Parts: sequence; C-alpha cells; structure tokens
Amino acid sequence: MIERVLSVTFAFLLLLGSTSAVAQEQFITVASTTSTEESGLFGYLLPSFTKQTGIEDRAGILPRPKRRIPIWLGGFSEAAFDRAAMIGDGFLFSGRTQTEAIQIKARITAKLRELGRDADAFGFESIQQYSRGDNQWPGDIAAWRQAGGSHISVVTMGANLTTVDGHIEAIKRWRDVYNSVR
Repeated sequence: MIERVLSVTFAFLLLLGSTSAVAQEQFITVASTTSTEESGLFGYLLPSFTKQTGIEDRAGILPRPKRRIPIWLGGFSEAAFDRAAMIGDGFLFSGRTQTEAIQIKARITAKLRELGRDADAFGFESIQQYSRGDNQWPGDIAAWRQAGGSHISVVTMGANLTTVDGHIEAIKRWRDVYNSVR
C-alpha cells in the first residue's frame, strides 16, 4: 500500500515539476502551509522521489510554524504500526475493539522502544463508537485509561442520529459518562 501511495505521490510531484524547456535544470518546488517538512514526511518521501526520478526537490514551508506540529497516523496493518513508530508522533485507533487497540498499543510501544524513541512522548487515541451504548462506555474508557492511552474521542456516526442537535446531545451524553469514570 505504501508503495502505491509513494508512486501516486511521485507521479504527482513529477507532474508538478515538469517543464516545457528541454535543457532546463530539473527540480520541483514543494510548498506547504502545514508543518509537513517539520513532521519528517518530506524527509521520508522526497529522497525516494529524487532517487527514482533524478529530479531534485526544493521543499519549504512559508511562513514557518512557531512550533513543530505533531503528525499522527493510523492504519490497520503491521506496516502502518511500524511506520507510525518510525516517523509519527501518535497513533489513532479507529474501527478497532478496545481490546485490539490495547494490544496494538503495546506492539507500537515496543517498536518505539526498539527504535530508541520516547514511548511516553508518543500519543495514542482511541476513537470510541457511540453506538456501543452507555452500558459499554465506562468499561471502555476505564480500560483505555488503564492501558495508558493519552487521548480518547467518540464518533456518533452510525448511531441513527438524524440531526446536528442529536449528534451534539449524544456527544454531551458521552462526555458526562467520560467525566464520571475515574
């Protein structure tokens, strides 16, 4: 999957860098209004792009952010877990049971330590499903806290809510349960 993403990215970058003059120096200028460069993503993608195409990159961000903006990743494969441990600042668990998220968190934490990274500085967010019901939420919240998760959120899609106000009220209800769990 990453090779496919890189190929599409490289093709896009190649298209951006193409020129009509035959004898011109080949380079691309990649600009971003986010901290993509600071995240390490350019450092990860652009050397491979240059190697594959021979086209030099001249990437930069203007204006520069005042601080490094964290890049959180997610995914469903060992490659995604490894990639997050190598270049990410956090991992988002979506579409996983609480038990699976806790097990994967342990694997990513082990990989972070293996890479010499500070596992305590790496974030882990569990995205809870509102539709599981308020009888499940306290146990899920407590288990995530016990596992050392740094963030938790709730998604109300798929809960048969038909209005914006319904979603807002659902989030408030979940928050009240969250606040009651110690």
